[in-house]
Amino acid sequence: MPTRDHRGPWRWTDSRGITLELPSAPRRVAVADLLATSTLAAAGINPVAAALGPDPEHDVCFAAAGFSADGVARLDTPDDPAVRPDALAESRPDLIVDRHPNRYPGFPVVTLPLKARGQSLDDLLAETARLAVALGAAPPAPDSYEAAKLRVTAALSGRTILFGYARGARLSILDPTRYPWLVTLRELGLRVIGDHTADDAPHGTPVPWAAVSADLILVDGPTPPGFGAHPWDDAWHAFSYPNYARLFTALTTLDRTAA
Repeated sequence: MPTRDHRGPWRWTDSRGITLELPSAPRRVAVADLLATSTLAAAGINPVAAALGPDPEHDVCFAAAGFSADGVARLDTPDDPAVRPDALAESRPDLIVDRHPNRYPGFPVVTLPLKARGQSLDDLLAETARLAVALGAAPPAPDSYEAAKLRVTAALSGRTILFGYARGARLSILDPTRYPWLVTLRELGLRVIGDHTADDAPHGTPVPWAAVSADLILVDGPTPPGFGAHPWDDAWHAFSYPNYARLFTALTTLDRTAA
């Protein structure tokens, strides 16, 4: 939680231009979205209550963020991601951070957009850091992340890349406008494969494995025997400068085919 002595009104204007003003700096922050929990934790905010998902002890995003759920009140249940109103009220938050707007009338809420269409990692991480600092966290150190971006540019510029989910005999290719790391890789010069899809279908239309071709293919799930691909998992959803310094650096070391 914040440790700085913030005196007087606390104001926050989110990326939509909406301003929230409170009499003083929040000290009891609740996070009502699982992805926002790990993202804010990585930026230095430890909530009093949060969405914790089905298995917080083994959540890869929590691990990448260095977040432990010990002592944090659970707002959801292991079987249902919806925030329970009774748990939210019992946590007595003086601020709720949510990924989506307008879900908790009657509470002071700020919105932290995550995975908005066209949102780059730079935009996401900068917005997260700005909010975390406003809540009393130390400013982040993005140097290793910026260095990793330079390595990606040098090693992979002009190459084609895709991320997908294995779907049996087919592969669902991620929409590159819906995932911040893919938006950023495009900005760095990679040709990221994937079609713009409907708002409710960010994984695209499944295609046969034989139709998949790129310099670097990363797949979440089992791949057919002999298919050249590298694995990826939800660690790519752990949004922080150190994690993406690690992931981008690792990306430059991958061969065109799976090891």
